[in-house]
Amino acid sequence: MYTNHCFTERQDRTKTDSERIFSIKRYELSKLLPGIIAGMNNKATKVLQTTAKKNFAYSVKTTLNEKAYNIFFKIKKSTAKDNDCDLVIYIESAYVFDEERKLEHSGRIIFLILCQKIYKGEKIHCRK
Repeated sequence: MYTNHCFTERQDRTKTDSERIFSIKRYELSKLLPGIIAGMNNKATKVLQTTAKKNFAYSVKTTLNEKAYNIFFKIKKSTAKDNDCDLVIYIESAYVFDEERKLEHSGRIIFLILCQKIYKGEKIHCRK
């Protein structure tokens, strides 16, 4: 599942409550999301826990730009309404940072271990 933050941006970047408008750059990058997410399904991919500790992030360089494409997501165990899946990943936002901004995180964890812990309802411990 994707939120509109994957293909929109704030009209006024100086205001956090600014109206969101369509972004062609974000839209073009968002088309890569299904393949990027599918590619995370391996033993080597590590994701970062955001400092807010409610989301995780994954950064990847794409063929559309030379900069890191930052994908912010959360994972939940599926419910009956989610049909035939065990976990649901919610892509909350995905974009390239402005030059001066860096991805802050409180720790990292292997993506498959994160999925396993969420499925089993276990506590998540990320290493610095």
